[in-house]
Amino acid sequence: MERKTAEEIVEYYMEIPGMMNLLRQEKEKIERKRNEDPEAYCRIAEIDVNMQVLERDEVSIRSCIDGLNSKYKKLILLRSGNRYSWGGVAARVGLPESTARDWHKKACRKLGDILEEIPMIEELVYRVSRAR
Repeated sequence: MERKTAEEIVEYYMEIPGMMNLLRQEKEKIERKRNEDPEAYCRIAEIDVNMQVLERDEVSIRSCIDGLNSKYKKLILLRSGNRYSWGGVAARVGLPESTARDWHKKACRKLGDILEEIPMIEELVYRVSRAR
């Protein structure tokens, strides 16, 4: 898997809680008015499926991130996940910026290798591309 794709998957992973929150809010709104809308049950079922998919994605991605050594994990979460600048990443991990960049590239390549082992990774990559 390309390094860029691994970075996009981490960004998607970091956005999952927000997507889940929006789906919960929509579901609550629909449930309050479901007696007025006969199609509400279909949408509620659709939301439930979407939430299950997001939960599975979150668990799968988290297990891959957890499979990295701690320095790589920290670099990926700071840069790709929290979108810190390179200066901010370097300061937080106590490395020169150039070293932080090099290690981040290695970490993303390693994460990409681990992500390749996820069953049906192509579907996850597709969902990531649609979420952008």
